[in-house]
Amino acid sequence: MNLDFLKNIKIGRPSIRGMIFWSVAIALAVTIYILVGNFTQCWTFTKLPGIPPAQCGVTAEGDGFTVNPEGTPISEVLPPAPDAIPEAAPPPAWDGASRINILFIGLDARDLEVNQGTAPHGFDDPFHD
Repeated sequence: MNLDFLKNIKIGRPSIRGMIFWSVAIALAVTIYILVGNFTQCWTFTKLPGIPPAQCGVTAEGDGFTVNPEGTPISEVLPPAPDAIPEAAPPPAWDGASRINILFIGLDARDLEVNQGTAPHGFDDPFHD
């Protein structure tokens, strides 16, 4: 690949107008990004599901929960106490004669060998040998 054209690139000294233009452009881009983000986060013109963030200054309405100044929900009624975990039935005892299933998981050494013009081990494709 011939990259000689990269040696001939001349970047001149930026002008005052250029620096002012790019400074204003970056400042406007950041401002618009923040404004659009805040506008969409605090959208209240239509009924959207969920609760707006605390930074929007909107209080919860309806039969929902109340929120303290830190934004943490306050529970008015404590949840019921959890039930005790029921006893699980133990598995049946092995009689010593019935079959059992054992799963061995590991690496297949044939997959680590260099592919010698054949399809990989366990490769089910009708277009390969």
